[in-house]
Amino acid sequence: MTQNIKKILLLIIIVFISCNKNDQPKADNKISKENINKDSLNEKSFYKLWNYSSNNLKENYKNFKVYTSSDSIKVYKSDILICSGEIVREKTTFAEFYKNKNTGNDIKNQLKKEFGITPAENIEVIMNSFGDISDKGCHFPFQELFIINNDYLFYYDKGYYCFDANTVRSQVNEKQTAQSLAKTITKNDFENTNSQFPIINKKISINGTDATSVYKLANNIYLIWFDGDTERWYIATMIGSKIIDKLLVGKSETIETKDGTIDNYINFKIEKDFEIILEYSEGKGVDSQKIEKKENFKINLENLKIKHL
Repeated sequence: MTQNIKKILLLIIIVFISCNKNDQPKADNKISKENINKDSLNEKSFYKLWNYSSNNLKENYKNFKVYTSSDSIKVYKSDILICSGEIVREKTTFAEFYKNKNTGNDIKNQLKKEFGITPAENIEVIMNSFGDISDKGCHFPFQELFIINNDYLFYYDKGYYCFDANTVRSQVNEKQTAQSLAKTITKNDFENTNSQFPIINKKISINGTDATSVYKLANNIYLIWFDGDTERWYIATMIGSKIIDKLLVGKSETIETKDGTIDNYINFKIEKDFEIILEYSEGKGVDSQKIEKKENFKINLENLKIKHL
């Protein structure tokens, strides 16, 4: 009797252990699948995203996105993965990369002219870890793929193309700004040190003269100030360093006449929808100016042309 009881207890223990073994893998598999799904959703969070910059004049790669990490790269076209692989990142300079100081300076000047940026001398080159002639890895290709100022990724394909690390962060704000300004603005808004539109580092020349100050109003839309005996303000639309359209919106000058000096003014008001209202006036001093006429213009946000209304 005692032996039978022992056998029954032993059988119960064996069944209990067996059930636990069968149940445990199922729980592990469920957790594993959840982690895999979660990792696949968050995979890109370990990468830095580079979007096609609005400063590109060509649209060859406008649907491309490049993701880079410390040791790998992924290239997407219209959200479809077309290339991925291991990379090597190497810090160098323009002179070392192009094997010649003058060539390096020429490339820097070219990028500054085409994209409106001021490249630092140091760059970070991205290379296929298997080499350029290998069939392995991601070939975008890698003969000239480098990062400038930690904000711009450049790719060469019969010309340079720029991918902007700030595009993701700024694109929404720029799109909203391009639809409307936060408020109507005048020259007075730019005389305040706490202006909504701070001076930016961008070289713009009009009629052979470099601007004294440049303010970015929205994506591809700039207000430009020229100091001097005749103060001038322009609004310009640009893509990269190329001016698409421009309009003289502000002026202050003194003219000698037979009756003495007279002051001519153009004052501007820019509405939220980028309608521009100009007031032409004259007088002896700001307080005595008399408005002679008004004109209205508007920026077409589709083609960046400035139209007289």
